[in-house]
Amino acid sequence: MSDKKPIEIDLVDRNNWYILLDGELIATNDVGKTWNKFNVPQNTVQIQFIDHKIGWALATLKSGTNLYYSKNGGYTWDKRF
Repeated sequence: MSDKKPIEIDLVDRNNWYILLDGELIATNDVGKTWNKFNVPQNTVQIQFIDHKIGWALATLKSGTNLYYSKNGGYTWDKRF
């Protein structure tokens, strides 16, 4: 796991957990036994997953706020707004 402080923790269900850190997302699908690291959009301040694949990320920039969508558990993010 990372030594960075968590910004937000999202427990989707018993097995799937997501932890937003500064500039990265770590996730487990086995109750914390193993962790995967993913990139998140720059300046992400909030995440929300509705299941182990579908998630949203909110990023704040000087130009405004952007909303991103992932359909693959955080591997990739598409800007939606």
